Amino acid sequence: MRKTYIHAALCAALIASYGCNNQQSGKETKDSTAVAAEASVPVTFKDSKADSIYQGYINLKNALVANNEEDAKQASATLEGILKSTNDSLVVQAGKINAAASIADKRLAFNDFTENILKEIRTQVSSGTIYKQYCPMANDGKGGFWLASEKEIKNPYYGEAMLSCGTVEEEIK
Repeated sequence: MRKTYIHAALCAALIASYGCNNQQSGKETKDSTAVAAEASVPVTFKDSKADSIYQGYINLKNALVANNEEDAKQASATLEGILKSTNDSLVVQAGKINAAASIADKRLAFNDFTENILKEIRTQVSSGTIYKQYCPMANDGKGGFWLASEKEIKNPYYGEAMLSCGTVEEEIK
């Protein structure tokens, strides 16, 4: 009888871990522009600065999804430049992402950065939809958010290892 409970518990754990696992293993680097999907209605903003910030953020997110460290470094440096005249704390956070030694370290700094970017642009959307997405397994099980222009999940915290892990938590219009 005890074996049955252990077997059932192991099966349940396996099913739960598979739920967010796309199992496309490998650390292949891709061109992050190939990761970007077409949004059904492009997101536009009331303010050109908000548009620049969002586009820079999306470039960074796509580089993380593609597991492309060089593109992530370039995107975070570009975003740091865009933010210089906007918000000092965001500049510091973009600088931390840029200076991070590895793509894993860049991903660690990405969650807080997302929350603060969202505060900066939330009220500036004039058309289209920004999808606030969430992966419960990111950041050592603490969870992590990111923004996307498409509803389809493309997880920047794990790249191909768990590409489709996550849910849409909010639609910002």
